[in-house]
Amino acid sequence: MPKQNQLVVLTIDDHASQRARIAEMLEGPSVRVIEAASVADALEVLERDQPQLVTLDIVFDDDHESDGYRFCARLKERLPEVPIIAISSRGRGVDKSLMQTRGAADYIPKSELTRERLRESVLAVLPAAAGYLPA
Repeated sequence: MPKQNQLVVLTIDDHASQRARIAEMLEGPSVRVIEAASVADALEVLERDQPQLVTLDIVFDDDHESDGYRFCARLKERLPEVPIIAISSRGRGVDKSLMQTRGAADYIPKSELTRERLRESVLAVLPAAAGYLPA
C-alpha cells in the first residue's frame, strides 16, 4: 500500500542494470520504485503493493513463456487505471503500436531513454506525478 504523498512505480525488466537505471532516474523522497525481474516477480509484487505507474520491458531473455506484449494486456485488465510505459531495446514502430494496442500509454526505446524523456512521459501519462518527481 503506498504511503500518503508517495508515488509508487513498478519497474519490470529482466536486466538489473536497466531496472537500476530507471529507478535512479525516478527515485526521490516522494517516489518509491519497486523492481521486478520477471512477470512472476511482478505478480508477486502486485499481491502486496498497488503501483500508480508501471514501466515494462517487452523482451524477457530468460522467460520464453512471457513477454511484455501479453503481460501489458494482463496488467491493463488487472489495473485498468494504472498507466504503463513500455521501455524496450526494440525501437520499431510496430512494437510501439503493438504495446499501445495492448494498453501501454507510452513507448520509449531504450536508445532514447534519458531522465528528461522518462520524466516527460511520466507527466504525460500521469499528470498527478508532477508533485512527486525530482526536478
